[in-house]
Amino acid sequence: MIKTIRDGAPVTLNTAISPIIARYGAWAVLWAAVKRLPLAPKRRPISADTLPPYLRNDVGLPPVERPRRLPTLPPKLPPQLF
Repeated sequence: MIKTIRDGAPVTLNTAISPIIARYGAWAVLWAAVKRLPLAPKRRPISADTLPPYLRNDVGLPPVERPRRLPTLPPKLPPQLF
């Protein structure tokens, strides 16, 4: 049983919530409690690869190497007929 302290005397959860249930009803109190559950969205961990350069510098990470460009290919030639 959960006990809280009110005016220096411990109060059980049952005695604290009974007047609320009597006033609003059990389903309304249950629904309000369920709506207030702390449901945090799942967060993905932050990858250092997605940080901008100034933040990478602030936390002491080396600069990101730019991907090397592929050599340009010659233009597409029309097929040769024999």
